[in-house]
Amino acid sequence: MDWQKLLSLKSYRHYSMSIIEPIRRECEEWFTTLLMALPGEIGSKIRVAIIPFKKVGRNVRLLQGSWIYYPDQLMIGDNTAINRNCLINAGGGIEIGRNVLIAQCVIIYSQNHKYSNSSVCIADQGYSKAKVVIEDDVWLCARSTVLPGVRVREGTVVAAGAIVTKDTEPFSIIAGIPAIQIGKRT
Repeated sequence: MDWQKLLSLKSYRHYSMSIIEPIRRECEEWFTTLLMALPGEIGSKIRVAIIPFKKVGRNVRLLQGSWIYYPDQLMIGDNTAINRNCLINAGGGIEIGRNVLIAQCVIIYSQNHKYSNSSVCIADQGYSKAKVVIEDDVWLCARSTVLPGVRVREGTVVAAGAIVTKDTEPFSIIAGIPAIQIGKRT
């Protein structure tokens, strides 16, 4: 076997991949940006059909301008609506139930940067991941945030701007930073 040829072939593959991979990622980001910009119901139907979700139910609406990281870790139940400009990071897994309303500019995160080791740069510490579950008949109002590891129980209403840091009670109304229960749905 000619080792020189083999080494030069490996070197060529490495070089070509170092050029091709960033271009592939850039093209993927352009495609996703264009896909998320499509307006109206037709745009919503195209997004639901094309994005590789782990599972997606019937009659799901995904309006323009939202961004979903790791859609292959996201499950969405029937009759759920995700409004404009939401940010969903499903790196740690997210389950969204049936008949859920997610208003404009909601943020849902299932992973976060590790930061406890002060001798290592935060960017080099990796991520902690914790599944988020949003049960059936939940309303996440505008600009609310759900953090990693939280379970938003059935029937909960999360007030606008609230930051949910811990599990909720069923049919509760929560508000604030951090969110606390301020009422109960009857």
